[in-house]
Amino acid sequence: MISSTRGIFIVFEGIDCSGTSTQARFLTSNLRKCGRRVHLTSEPSHGPVGQLIRSYFSGRVDSTFSRSAQDKFFGCLFAADRLDHIFNPTDGVMRQLASAIDVVSTRYKFSSLAYNAETEEERDFVIHANSELPDPDLLIYLDCPLDVALARMRERITRETYEKDRRKLQNALANFSREIQQFPGPKIAIDASLSPEEVANAVFDFVCEQKGPLDKLTGVGRPHD
Repeated sequence: MISSTRGIFIVFEGIDCSGTSTQARFLTSNLRKCGRRVHLTSEPSHGPVGQLIRSYFSGRVDSTFSRSAQDKFFGCLFAADRLDHIFNPTDGVMRQLASAIDVVSTRYKFSSLAYNAETEEERDFVIHANSELPDPDLLIYLDCPLDVALARMRERITRETYEKDRRKLQNALANFSREIQQFPGPKIAIDASLSPEEVANAVFDFVCEQKGPLDKLTGVGRPHD
């Protein structure tokens, strides 16, 4: 049962170009229309470690690690960024939740398990690095076929590190499927090849079905109707 005295922590996951940022914005807007206070955030965060990660991904900072070493390197960076993102006392996720503000985040620890773990040893490494982090209250996975994601990427002017590697994306899809299935909390997997409006409706329906403080949303109706 989700506590009625704190905000709701909602996480969107999916491979690159699955639409997580778009759908997080849709949901944030729709929840605000229902009278809820919502903080929209993302990972990498805009904190100091998150900015370093973004520099690596954009190519402004280069690395020459082997595949395994690079995954562990990024796994450590993301874990450090995530700890700051969740627990920093200025605008961290836990501070927002304690103030009865819902938090909608694109990406969380599931992304590290998807992108930075190609072996069981690497998976154990990522799990341990993220062991102090809380689970989200609601997990929304945008299940995007690889060809759809790649077609969307071709429309971008620039591509980040993981977007340039088809094999990496295939592995990430398989890992996401595993981790989403094993997550014990409330979750939903939605076909990301649907139109943005159809996905947004499915997301909002799922959120409204949850018990606790979201009960008052039931019956509000789909935002795109």
